[in-house]
Amino acid sequence: MLIASLLAKGHLLIKGAPSIAKTITVKLLVKSLSFAFNQIQFTPDLTPSNILGTSTFNLKEAEIEFKKGPIFSNMILIDEINRAQAKHKLLYLKLWKNNKLLLMATPIN
Repeated sequence: MLIASLLAKGHLLIKGAPSIAKTITVKLLVKSLSFAFNQIQFTPDLTPSNILGTSTFNLKEAEIEFKKGPIFSNMILIDEINRAQAKHKLLYLKLWKNNKLLLMATPIN
């Protein structure tokens, strides 16, 4: 199922009982394919910047730069999405559907 979802450029929801190696399976696949990988742990205190990243002011360059968050990986493992607030689920689902992000009217790749 993992490989089929990759070939179809799709998404995969892995459900199952705790401790049946779902995370390990995904990490092994990512490592074997040399993909950029991140994991997002959905908790009640999660903020959108934990998913998207943050804009910071670089004193040396005297400009604002965007530091990408975990959503900008080739493969993302989202854990405990049922614990997330509705606004965070909506943000993730919009990113998932649109496959692009506009931040302050600027497209982010």
